[in-house]
Amino acid sequence: MLEESRPVNLNLNSDWRKKLHESIQKGFNKVNFGLGLNFVNNSVYFKNNRLALEFLIPIYRDYEGIQMADSFSFVLGWQY
Repeated sequence: MLEESRPVNLNLNSDWRKKLHESIQKGFNKVNFGLGLNFVNNSVYFKNNRLALEFLIPIYRDYEGIQMADSFSFVLGWQY
């Protein structure tokens, strides 16, 4: 016995989709705690170049609406 197929109702104007695009649903306040290391090279090769590594952990997060949370981050920088 064959079943009759029904069209799928894709309501693109549903309430949850409208909430994702509201400007009030964007933004955040966040405080990070960071620990870092700096290495300054004083030799002839790469003289006065700085290499920095930083580890960041969020200690306070207040998101407005639906946001992706982060647990930690690394920052690596090179300054010449």
